[in-house]
Amino acid sequence: MSKITAILLAAGFSSRMKGENKMLLPFRENSILQSTYNQLKKSKVAEVIIVGGDAFQRLVNELRIDSQDSIVQNDTPALGMTSSIQTGLKLIKENAFMICLGDMPTLSTYHYNMLIDCYQEAIDKDQRAIAVPSVNGQQANPVIFSQSYREEILSNVVPNGCKSVIALNKSHLVYLNTDDSQFLNDIDTLEDYDQLLNEP
Repeated sequence: MSKITAILLAAGFSSRMKGENKMLLPFRENSILQSTYNQLKKSKVAEVIIVGGDAFQRLVNELRIDSQDSIVQNDTPALGMTSSIQTGLKLIKENAFMICLGDMPTLSTYHYNMLIDCYQEAIDKDQRAIAVPSVNGQQANPVIFSQSYREEILSNVVPNGCKSVIALNKSHLVYLNTDDSQFLNDIDTLEDYDQLLNEP
């Protein structure tokens, strides 16, 4: 079974949140990021690397994580999501890696394990497998890459993440086909946050 390290992205500027750092906003008994981490940590991943940006010290002070996990700082978050992915990926030498968004607190351990199981089945047949949730035909998050993409992603110059890498390797895509909208539910605006708090 392939070991998987989760890279949990939390270095964005929350530019549409009117000054609030969305990762540290309250959600249930914790913050958004803590809730996301807690669900991810209970999954089948081997470890979690959290990537922070300008609010790095606040994350270090406020997050409660297991000793084998880590919080690292992206010194250049203005360069976009790719720079945060690369910051976490530099710490991974052998494992496959799952790129996760820190603002998806309603994604449960069950959801992460569904995708991990999909990847584990695929990697036996294709050592360059990429596992992606597909919600009624729409690609969603998180995404699991085999270790063979490490150098390709580290050299990626497109700022908005790994979409270009996925586009170049479509023949290796394996979809977790589902109608579960939780794979699409991230928080971009205060309206998104208010809606999240009002959900049962």
